[in-house]
Amino acid sequence: MRISDNWGILTVTEGALLGSGWDRVTLSEPSIISADRVSGIGWILELNEGYIVKKDNSDRNYTLLRNNYK
Repeated sequence: MRISDNWGILTVTEGALLGSGWDRVTLSEPSIISADRVSGIGWILELNEGYIVKKDNSDRNYTLLRNNYK
């Protein structure tokens, strides 16, 4: 699966769950998070400038956000 939008490009090779409203993708937990790339088992998210991935208050959830601090 390949999904692209203003935030960048998500490429999934080993499975993901796409929400019925096409507004959410559930993936395995990320193992690497850098300024422009986030990846986990079977997926890579290439972030465009101005977007970040942040860990939620829970132990396992992450959210893609527009970074307004640039």
